[in-house]
Amino acid sequence: MKKAEGRRQKAEGRRQKAEGRRQKAEGRRQKAEGRRQKGKLLMDSQRPATSCLIMPNNFKHPR
Repeated sequence: MKKAEGRRQKAEGRRQKAEGRRQKAEGRRQKAEGRRQKGKLLMDSQRPATSCLIMPNNFKHPR
């Protein structure tokens, strides 16, 4: 009986350890995603408002 109980406890410990590793990996993925989003927001905020010239070359003032 003691061996069976010990094996059961060992198996439960392995399951808990594996679950902990999965949670840790998920946390790392979320953290990396947050860093990517932050970088994307930073890049967007540093972009100019318009990607082309505000005044085209063929602009003529009315006289």
